[in-house]
Amino acid sequence: MKYNKLSIASFVVAMASIIPVVTVNLLDWTCPALTTFEQDRYSFCHIFSVYLGITVLFILPLVSLILGLIAKSKIEKNGEKGKWLALISIAEPFILWIGSFILMIVEQRNR
Repeated sequence: MKYNKLSIASFVVAMASIIPVVTVNLLDWTCPALTTFEQDRYSFCHIFSVYLGITVLFILPLVSLILGLIAKSKIEKNGEKGKWLALISIAEPFILWIGSFILMIVEQRNR
């Protein structure tokens, strides 16, 4: 019995959305502290970290969730393998969103 191709794709997207989180955090920590609003506004480092943050925290997990739900329903319908891949793809966005929310709260309290 073969693995469902959609479950493999959703798993790959889910894992691709976890890895860049480290990159976003490193960019936030390594960007130099800028003193004026104008410098901060045009800083490539900050603009790129916002772009990565939006992509990593919203777009990729949402794609992973949708693909995982479709794959799970097809697996149950056709009796294919790969149910655990689909379940990980469904659970990962929620773990990522909750973890990011907790980290934002902790960081705000430390300021």
